[in-house]
Amino acid sequence: SEPFFARACELLDCSQRPQTVTGIYLKARDVRDHPQYRDVLLVNATMVNSGPEVEAFPTLELRLHDVGGQLVGARQFLPEEYLDDSIDQAQGMAVDQPVYVVMEIAGDAAAAASFEINFR
Repeated sequence: SEPFFARACELLDCSQRPQTVTGIYLKARDVRDHPQYRDVLLVNATMVNSGPEVEAFPTLELRLHDVGGQLVGARQFLPEEYLDDSIDQAQGMAVDQPVYVVMEIAGDAAAAASFEINFR
């Protein structure tokens, strides 16, 4: 199987390993109807880096599900989309310092019964 992976890496760029996010967790989260837009939800969350060192701000993936577990909305947010302008992304996410984020997601907000946030 090693020759297969070696050949695959010749065709694909294997030097770019996917980033793993292990020390970041959600401390708090709140989802509600957006006060200004119809069928849009406003998500407020606080995330914390509990790892041993500064981490790069992750891409956040927000997924909405209906009561049957079917996906009714999904979106990925880059750090520049969810961070306040006062936060310097280049410095990364400090250890044990809460970071407040705000996200908006469109979809069938009335059908959304649950949500999940993943770090990428």
